[in-house]
Amino acid sequence: MLCPTSGDEGPYDSGVDEMPHYTGPIDPANRNIFGACLSLVGLGSMMIATLLLLTAESTPALAFKLEAGFLPPLSESAVQSARTMVVIAAALIVLSTVSALTALVFRSTIAWRLIGGVTLLALFVVGPLLWVCYDMAF
Repeated sequence: MLCPTSGDEGPYDSGVDEMPHYTGPIDPANRNIFGACLSLVGLGSMMIATLLLLTAESTPALAFKLEAGFLPPLSESAVQSARTMVVIAAALIVLSTVSALTALVFRSTIAWRLIGGVTLLALFVVGPLLWVCYDMAF
């Protein structure tokens, strides 16, 4: 009977035990997949947030408030839906920023880093848009 503790070599190789090379908490092959998922989640959530903000901005009740300074009568449901869109868009912007920053930190391939960088650059456009929509809706 072959046993790893006996002197027989058999199917068990009792040669020099090599320690596996430590590459960090995430394997490099999985790091690229993780970075790709984070970059694409960030870009997608930034696009959805932009669409929500543009939809909220084009609400007729908010346009009336922008011109007249007050909300028209019987526009509570339109204003409430615009406020909901602005709050959801703000949460999506935070999610996209965090995922884009994490994609940049996790040293994935250059393409995924570029997508994360473009997502962060979109904050220059979406940030003021969020500010204007928040000011109009609230």
